[in-house]
Amino acid sequence: TWRYWGKTANHSLNYGLGANSYSIRFEVELETARFIIDKYHQAYPGIRQYHAWIQNTLRKSRTLSNLFGRKRKFLDRWGNELFLDANAHIPQSTVADIINRRGLIFIYETFGGVVELMNQIHDSVVFQISMDKYSPEEHAAILMTIKKSLETPLEWMGERFVVPVEADAGTSLGKDAQKGLDLSNEEALTRGIKEMFNNESYLRKLA
Repeated sequence: TWRYWGKTANHSLNYGLGANSYSIRFEVELETARFIIDKYHQAYPGIRQYHAWIQNTLRKSRTLSNLFGRKRKFLDRWGNELFLDANAHIPQSTVADIINRRGLIFIYETFGGVVELMNQIHDSVVFQISMDKYSPEEHAAILMTIKKSLETPLEWMGERFVVPVEADAGTSLGKDAQKGLDLSNEEALTRGIKEMFNNESYLRKLA
């Protein structure tokens, strides 16, 4: 589907995947792959400018720094594989640092004993908060505080921006038990959590 092609483009072309590799990986005709890549870069011309900047930076020192100043030196053979890895490094390592520094460490130091950390997978943190000890209002206040930490503005080449946060919640870890939460403000979030707490049919489904 067009939606599938658009989704795969967003997850690969921003790192520099070529037409031949795209055609093989996503099982489309080479002509179709070229069409998708051309349209993608017409829509986002800054992506190729970023790729050129990455290569120029690597030529000088073979070293890249993410938005937290963490450096990596690239010593592999000069070529497309190195460029794909390097193109992905700054955004992916920055997100990892956000999750670790502003997520895991922040939650542990701020809400230790209240929020129980359970797992961390690349760009997400899984944790639980007792429904017996803490009210929906307290849940909402905790989640909004964590959101604020994760959405602390970043700066890149003079531009300030945030990586927006999304949250799902449920009374079990099952995918079908998860409910998307409205994080637009604390009142909306509280209403969503209360609905989850009070929906008896929802809780029976999870039992």
